[in-house]
Amino acid sequence: MNALSNANMPIVIFGFLLALVLRATLGTTTAAVTTVATLLAGSIDLTAYGPLHVALLTVAICAGGVCLSHVNDAGFWVLSRYFTISELVMLQTWTVAVTIMGVVCGALATTLWVVIPLTS
Repeated sequence: MNALSNANMPIVIFGFLLALVLRATLGTTTAAVTTVATLLAGSIDLTAYGPLHVALLTVAICAGGVCLSHVNDAGFWVLSRYFTISELVMLQTWTVAVTIMGVVCGALATTLWVVIPLTS
């Protein structure tokens, strides 16, 4: 995967950002996370990373996958209709809340990625 080698960033950040972009465009967390995990698993040597780093990479990908929930997400509509919340209010609250949650989890995974030695 040339994009990964040309990105010059840690794989944990690349996975997070790729999942975030796919989530925003596809609208489904499942498709974004599965696609990114498949792309990265086929592109990098996971045996070069310890089990903690593989787990942190998984957390970062999932964190990117929950960001930016908006109108092309089924969960957005289920919640808005069940609680009778307007689309504008859902965008202002739900979308912002899940994005903050995803960014915080991604930042924590990245911080731990840097702190934990690669050989662990």
